[in-house]
Amino acid sequence: QQAMAGMFKEQMSDDYVKSMAQNSFGFLPKAPVGKGETWEFATKTVVAGLGKADLSGKSTLKEIRDGKEAVISQDSKLEFKGEDAAGPMGAAEISPTRTKGEMVWLIDQARMKSSKSTATMEFTAGGAEASMTMKMEMKLAPRTGAPVKTESGKETPKETPKETPK
Repeated sequence: QQAMAGMFKEQMSDDYVKSMAQNSFGFLPKAPVGKGETWEFATKTVVAGLGKADLSGKSTLKEIRDGKEAVISQDSKLEFKGEDAAGPMGAAEISPTRTKGEMVWLIDQARMKSSKSTATMEFTAGGAEASMTMKMEMKLAPRTGAPVKTESGKETPKETPKETPK
């Protein structure tokens, strides 16, 4: 149990959490853009269990829905470099990982509503070659009203009642 806790703590380091937050907002443009415009991004990141990597790519504003949601497509490349590149995998060599996806941002709330992407990774470890495809989808629940206290005393967002289909 201690070994598992130690591994989890190592993988969920402060650098990892910071890089996840920075990466979410790194896909946003630095200045206003119009439909069809593209911007590039590049940053350093930490991938839990694999180590440090360079993340680069481009994002495009695909559409604005009803003036409320911005749909942004992404095409990115993640490259593991240097001695920190394989993390606990040791001598693994990881080819640049390609990710394509789409994010939906709520403009008036300045927050992400959803994200969907597919990443493909190829690597070699101990003479064996492997390929992995990951599909990720995230939907954030709406947050309305004041937080609600739970039995443990912690506050959680008040849930929005779901509409009944008509």
